[in-house]
Amino acid sequence: MTRSSWMARTVVIVAAWILALLLTPFAGLAGGTYEHARATGKRCATCHDSVRPDVTNLNTTGRFFLVNRRLPREGESTAPAPGQTRESGAAVYDRACATCHGPEGKGTALATSLMGTLEHGDTRDALRTIVRDGVPGTAMVAFAGILSDDQIDRVVQHLIALRKRPLH
Repeated sequence: MTRSSWMARTVVIVAAWILALLLTPFAGLAGGTYEHARATGKRCATCHDSVRPDVTNLNTTGRFFLVNRRLPREGESTAPAPGQTRESGAAVYDRACATCHGPEGKGTALATSLMGTLEHGDTRDALRTIVRDGVPGTAMVAFAGILSDDQIDRVVQHLIALRKRPLH
């Protein structure tokens, strides 16, 4: 092997290795996923009504995904199924709220903490209204039509219990 072919081969191998290192953080970002759309800034028309995917512009499929953590199968309604099994408020919170607010309600980069003073109210009625109707101008989407009134009431009861726990 000549010196120039050895150098060319080495450059190709090093370039491939560097490229692999650069792409490793994106290994799980398959095209068409929410993470891929957020990372590339492209529209994910499956779940969003805008070029910039965000929880504030979810369409009905995106709202279904937010609650169920899966996309609906072909022909499946995105509306909640009637007579769903009764989940605890904690289970509904874990499925529908913890992604943004954190498993203990202490907040994440996506949403504020549910502990302490809440800007939009912390009474049972205020919490129910916030969960049901969302908060315009924020990432808090409305869960009316996604969660039943009973599920919303159980989430609110869980939030009240969560807020009474001592902070660590």
